Amino acid sequence: MSESDAKPEPARRRNRPGLHPCGGSVHALMAQAFRERGFKTPQIPLRWRAFAGDALARITAPQSLSAEGVLTISADPTAALFIQHQGMAIVQKINAALGADTVKRLKVVNGKFPTPAPYSAPKTRPLTPAQQAALNDTLAPVQDSELKAALARLAARALAGR
Repeated sequence: MSESDAKPEPARRRNRPGLHPCGGSVHALMAQAFRERGFKTPQIPLRWRAFAGDALARITAPQSLSAEGVLTISADPTAALFIQHQGMAIVQKINAALGADTVKRLKVVNGKFPTPAPYSAPKTRPLTPAQQAALNDTLAPVQDSELKAALARLAARALAGR
């Protein structure tokens, strides 16, 4: 094999002084934070929505796991009844996913959770004169005035959303 047939050496990445990839550092810091709270793996906090369900996940959060298998969760005071009814199911889901006896029981402490903003319909822009004329022509054959008004509102929202 001659020198011309040899494959060139891949270019080495050179890090600038003081710069280094942060992925390893972040992973180590997160693993340490989870261990400090008793979580051997981050699966309970990361998969909490799957274990608790959407409704409970909005008003609860796992805080720590003791060596005895006591999972402490902070919960909005209004969640007490839900947790009382669904607590055993949560424990069973966690144990099924992470191994038997990972969690033996739940301990609930009060916590504050943000109240979700009430739903408001998105703002729509007014129809152009051409769109309004086309809508009026389309709805002209409709005799029932209530139906016509409802269809006009529906069409106006659909057209304004484009």
